[in-house]
Amino acid sequence: MKKPRQQPKSCYVYLLRSCDDGPAKSYVGWTMDLEKRLAAHNDGSGAKSTRGRQWQLVHSEVFKTRGEAMSREYELKNNRPERRRILGEKDKKMSSYTQMMEAFLASGPQNYTANLPETWKQGRTAFGGITSALLLAAILNDHDDLPPLRTMQINFIGPAMDELSVSSKVLRKGKNNVTLSAELNSDAGAGTHGYFTFGVERELDMVMDYPLKEITKRPEEIEPYELGDAAPNFLVNFDRRWVSGPTFFEQSDDPDMLIWTRLTDPESWDKGLLPLVVLADTPPAAFGTISGVRALSSMNWNINFLTDDFTTENGWWLMRSATRFIRDGYSSQLIQIWNSEGRRVMDSMQHIAIFQ
Repeated sequence: MKKPRQQPKSCYVYLLRSCDDGPAKSYVGWTMDLEKRLAAHNDGSGAKSTRGRQWQLVHSEVFKTRGEAMSREYELKNNRPERRRILGEKDKKMSSYTQMMEAFLASGPQNYTANLPETWKQGRTAFGGITSALLLAAILNDHDDLPPLRTMQINFIGPAMDELSVSSKVLRKGKNNVTLSAELNSDAGAGTHGYFTFGVERELDMVMDYPLKEITKRPEEIEPYELGDAAPNFLVNFDRRWVSGPTFFEQSDDPDMLIWTRLTDPESWDKGLLPLVVLADTPPAAFGTISGVRALSSMNWNINFLTDDFTTENGWWLMRSATRFIRDGYSSQLIQIWNSEGRRVMDSMQHIAIFQ
């Protein structure tokens, strides 16, 4: 009687990413038992280059023969752009605003850390809106008795890369105002530093406010802005709808943009101030008048908050970005923000460095 023929075992090519406190690394290998091989890498009996680290499985592919698997392993090991693409796809699924912020706050209190996902990068560094929000989030998490935030000043000192660390301290606590500083740094050195002043409400004999903004187009009436192939990674987190003004690199003589914007993460839409800070780092109006850029670097950002009520419908904010100064490689941007009802909530100014 013939013995039944055994089915050949499948072969797997796999991609690992380090998940400990060391420098971010990836590793490619092949195996016939994924679970056993991952355990070996994590208990120090795997490949020499993986010993002493902890690893998570990011991606795997199935092949019928060893030859096919070994060929694909060789290809993936020598194709760094392909590995980065796969890791980036994983980050898109795992690093929404809400997921990143929850993990960041869970690393506190007092001293916080965050691993920078590819989807929050602007070139090699973290997007300035997210680093500014992390500074503020650390302060609000450590101090639950603060009055409303009135103003913040942000300096973008250097690139914020890979593992980010955040700490804050109280500089002065007076009868009316409390001022704190916060620092975000990384292995690259000083990153984003800021000053935040909170102030109590006081009665005056005069009240004056901006009139409601006339809403001429709702975001639902406008098609989303389509990203080009060369768009920075962090823009996948934004839903932007152009109301008026030039889009990027139109060489317009009137660099004055009006844009509806919100995060693509629906869980952020009712979270108020912190997502707004991320969004408020708006596209520079200078992009509407120049022919193109090689790189952009924000230098500083000053924000005045006009209210402590940061509610808006379905996460939408109306943002104006305008400039009348572009010279010697720099541009000064004026930014105004309204909620969905046309109530003005923020005025700010940002100075940027432009490289062509």
